[in-house]
Amino acid sequence: MATGCPGVLDRRRAADQDFGMSSAAVRHAIALASALSEDERRVVVDAIAPKECLASLADDWEAEIARRVERVRAGRSEAKPADEVFERLDSKLRTR
Repeated sequence: MATGCPGVLDRRRAADQDFGMSSAAVRHAIALASALSEDERRVVVDAIAPKECLASLADDWEAEIARRVERVRAGRSEAKPADEVFERLDSKLRTR
């Protein structure tokens, strides 16, 4: 899933990225943002993300959802119970 906005969907964790000369400022901003609630972080992202990137991201997700629906309808994807999925995600998050 690629957008026309560099880094929008970069799958690497922010802490693992090379930010070059501005790394201290970026790390400081990440540290400050980490202390915010999820809702507060959304406000920050909405305030600084270029609107065309957000629109592109929404379009990309719509396309991804359509692809996933098609895979399920064609029998190429197997559904899993929600509790199993959430337990796997919780387990991954606990190991971070």
